[in-house]
Amino acid sequence: MPPSPSLGDILVSDRERNSPILPLLRAPYRFVVLTPDYVPVPDLAIFLAQTRTAAVSAHSLENRLLTATYPRRLVVVHVEPATADMLVLLSDIAAAHGASVFPYWQHADLAHLLDESRRFTRNPMAVLETTPQHRRSDTAGTVLALLQAARLNKAKIRSICHHFKSLRELLQAGPEQLAKIPEFTLESAQRFFQYVGGSVDTDLSTEDSSDNSQL
Repeated sequence: MPPSPSLGDILVSDRERNSPILPLLRAPYRFVVLTPDYVPVPDLAIFLAQTRTAAVSAHSLENRLLTATYPRRLVVVHVEPATADMLVLLSDIAAAHGASVFPYWQHADLAHLLDESRRFTRNPMAVLETTPQHRRSDTAGTVLALLQAARLNKAKIRSICHHFKSLRELLQAGPEQLAKIPEFTLESAQRFFQYVGGSVDTDLSTEDSSDNSQL
């Protein structure tokens, strides 16, 4: 059985001793031998990957997902715009093993995810299902709502990653600015922001019949 956190502790793999995430955590943590990188609550395992070293990350990620026995598994991918295409590769691996995906740009986003997941003891993954009000700010749920729950196709995901440096920048841009980047029209940009706001139930993957490749 995998080790379980005691109340108040985030379990952190020894591999993460020099992680820039640790100084940003509000919750206490301790180092243990882990297959995942973080275990914020007993039934949620978090695995790290990054687009810059996707080839190495992919091999390590797949091996660890095969051996981890946690009920809920989340792959968090650090996205760097110059290598954003690799997000698709890492996301495909996670999906193949039944894991959810959380792309993030800033270390503070991941620290927030780790801290906030502890408030949802019955379902820690609920931290990714934030309300429309929370989706308007740089919270952990925002990324998932924008890139995964809205089911953007691969081309749209790559375009967003290349043209926006942070979640706040994307959300503050609005539909008019989003419509100016490749793969988006004003109509698709407006529908995207409506989805983020929770006002419509729409699947953007069906909008463009000429591009059906999905994340």
